[in-house]
Amino acid sequence: MNASTDTPPMTVGEHLQTRIPVAPVAIAVIGLLAALLNPVQPVTEGRVSSTNPVLLLKLATAASAWVITVWSLLRSHATRQTIATTVGIALATLSATMLVAGILSPTSSRLISVAAALILIGYLGFVTASLSAIGFGTLARALVLGLAMYLGIAWLIYLLFPSFGEFHEYVDATTTVARMGGVAHPNAIAHEASTAVLLVIASLFGTTAIDFKNDSQVQSRWRLFDSAVLCLAAATLVATLSRTAVLATVIASAMILFDRLYSRKGMLLANLGLIAALAAFLVYGLASGKSPLDSAVSKVTKSGNVEELTSLTGRTRIWQEALTLIGERWWIGYGMDSAATVMSPESVGTHNLMFHILFSGGIVAGGIVVMLLLITLQIAIRSPQPLFRGIATYVLVSGLVEDTILPAFPASLTMLWMAMLLLHSQTRSRLPTV
Repeated sequence: MNASTDTPPMTVGEHLQTRIPVAPVAIAVIGLLAALLNPVQPVTEGRVSSTNPVLLLKLATAASAWVITVWSLLRSHATRQTIATTVGIALATLSATMLVAGILSPTSSRLISVAAALILIGYLGFVTASLSAIGFGTLARALVLGLAMYLGIAWLIYLLFPSFGEFHEYVDATTTVARMGGVAHPNAIAHEASTAVLLVIASLFGTTAIDFKNDSQVQSRWRLFDSAVLCLAAATLVATLSRTAVLATVIASAMILFDRLYSRKGMLLANLGLIAALAAFLVYGLASGKSPLDSAVSKVTKSGNVEELTSLTGRTRIWQEALTLIGERWWIGYGMDSAATVMSPESVGTHNLMFHILFSGGIVAGGIVVMLLLITLQIAIRSPQPLFRGIATYVLVSGLVEDTILPAFPASLTMLWMAMLLLHSQTRSRLPTV
């Protein structure tokens, strides 16, 4: 029997993990720091602060990502090959477009926009280098560790320093509701919690696991850790009162678990759960004498007013403002992270993924992202990898009413989205084991 028969073929993941002269530990640490630091953005006086105590650390981490990018592009053929794929070129062109938009920005945030575009370029290269050096699974593990630390710090501040850790949101002219804040806007914290939920659900219940090695003791320890992170992240979603994040997480989690649910036992459990929910809905209405629909509205809304749902918590007005401003500079936009400067103080952001891209980079950036979102939709529907289906689904659902990805400092979800797209483009229909 010849050697070619004895030697099993390399998986796509092994093929991508070509050795490069960059310490894998350093790459994992940078990923962890990015997951921990990049989402930190304290809210002050109703606006997102442009300066905070960890800004220098975030910039240092971004600079480290740039070093990894340059080094791996010079030394790794696998990195250059991945960035030369259709998706790699599209992401690079998108980043370059954002850089041009920042340079041409008419706003006072021009320097911030240019810096944000450069940071995006650095993290795109870092993600590409990570896939070549340590693989998707180890990168995901590093992000989980960083997210766990981020959520832990958010809870410590929320519980120990409520005057700073609580975000009081006006639901009408006189009434406020307290949400978890401190380290960032509640919706931003919820996005990080959702990302953590998707990662650990894929590890705990998906058909594939995210583990460093196939050692049973190591897997047992990680399962215990993942279970703790899942509880922490779920509690965070409740504390932030982010309905968008909760809904997107539930749908994305269902896509991750689709392989398990799509069986006789899974369908039976799903049907029993639906029947139980409907029964509880009716019993509550009979026992209380109140309309179950009215009760449901009061629970889902923060103010108890159905108008909060029909206006999507004021997003319809924000979208009108965003569309007006986009129409004035449809060709190039205003640059990344410029919405807080250009839009009204109550808006802060565009609250829609496509509006966010068009506002930041104009029609060229919008066209590129449309193509990338179509690929994302294909992954959500057809990918054999549960985690990829979950990431893609979350981006698509959350992106309807939130900016979701491509913030000034790319967080875990943006890096996972880019990594997923790069792997999909590299392998086409054949995706690596994660």
